[in-house]
Amino acid sequence: MESFSPGWLQDPKHVWLLVVFFTYLLVILIYSVIYYLLYQHNPGFFLANMEITESRKYEIDRHVSSLTDQVEIMQLFYDYLSDDQATTEMESTTGPGWHLRRSIVAKTADYTLVHLYSWSELGYARGYTHSLQVLGDENSQLFSWGKPLFEFWGLPSNEKELQEIVGRVLSRLESQLKSFSRRSERWDLRHPTVWTYIDFLYFSTITQTTVGYGDILPNSTIVRIFVMSQALLGIALLVVVINLSFNVIGPAL
Repeated sequence: MESFSPGWLQDPKHVWLLVVFFTYLLVILIYSVIYYLLYQHNPGFFLANMEITESRKYEIDRHVSSLTDQVEIMQLFYDYLSDDQATTEMESTTGPGWHLRRSIVAKTADYTLVHLYSWSELGYARGYTHSLQVLGDENSQLFSWGKPLFEFWGLPSNEKELQEIVGRVLSRLESQLKSFSRRSERWDLRHPTVWTYIDFLYFSTITQTTVGYGDILPNSTIVRIFVMSQALLGIALLVVVINLSFNVIGPAL
């Protein structure tokens, strides 16, 4: 059998096989954008399975509740660190695989804030890591932030620098909270506005591959027309791929 090599692409049949395959993927992306724009124009163009819809609503409300708690706690630390009487503690430790593990700690009556900055010598984890953690009773971890929400490449040396980090994280959390809150407030059980582009990329994929789980359904003539055209186009492209595959593989057997 013919082996794959750089010369493999010199055969026009092989090139056409790749072109058709990537065209197939491109069609999925194009239709996902179309569906998402239609949904943004009118959420009623689509219906969703009720159990999945309720599950999504629960997920959004859970995010709102968690982000609300995180914002409140971080605001508490931001206000605490703005006080001239605020104090922090510096700690340094080493351990198996750790060349250096340093942290700066701020404590209130109910919570402990830890900025951890460390150097690891453990294989795939080798390098610097950093995180911001909130601990509760008995040092149980309540929240932890790393990249991409938490972006800071060093250990703060005083309360002011730590407050600046807390302020940046707080700003990101507030932005996320506003986004999820808007989605929750706009909730309509019949036509929820909680679906994202990724959901319609998924819908486009299962439509073109003719899987059709039935969790998201077209609810207007214009959407049904797009769904039919995509399904037919997807089948046509598959026929071309299968035909080219037989022409490419057949002679090599």
